[in-house]
Amino acid sequence: MRNICSIIFYQNRFMSNKGGLLILGGLGVAAVVLYTKANAAQKLIVEGTSVRFLELNQGAIAFDTILTIINPTNSDISLNGIGGEIYLNDQSIGSAFSETPVVIKGYSTTRVFIPTRIGFLNAIYIGQSIWNTIKGAGLSVSFKGAARAFGFNVPIDTTISLKV
Repeated sequence: MRNICSIIFYQNRFMSNKGGLLILGGLGVAAVVLYTKANAAQKLIVEGTSVRFLELNQGAIAFDTILTIINPTNSDISLNGIGGEIYLNDQSIGSAFSETPVVIKGYSTTRVFIPTRIGFLNAIYIGQSIWNTIKGAGLSVSFKGAARAFGFNVPIDTTISLKV
């Protein structure tokens, strides 16, 4: 009887260790997949495309900042949000933020529209900058922020050239 109990005890102990190894192996595979996707997200190429005016309301100018995101990898990248600041001549003039999920398919290009707000006082500064560059080629604004992918921040720093 004692030998049967010993066999059952060791069998249960072996099975629990086997289950633990399976769980540990599964976590290892999940970590490798997450690392691979996060690494692919770091390879995204983000270019400033343009802006689209929406409206004037509540003491601000509302428009969309349009970014073109290029995925040079074969992995689909899920972005959970994009946010950042809009700069003109190294001065922050507004913020842009979107929590709308976007999937950038592998080996594809996707345009993303990010709601942006600029206060009226900053709009006056922009007007002066436009007036000062009216004889030049145009006006450049910068978007500096990050996209959230797989729990990691992917930095974005791009310039958008606006025709005046």
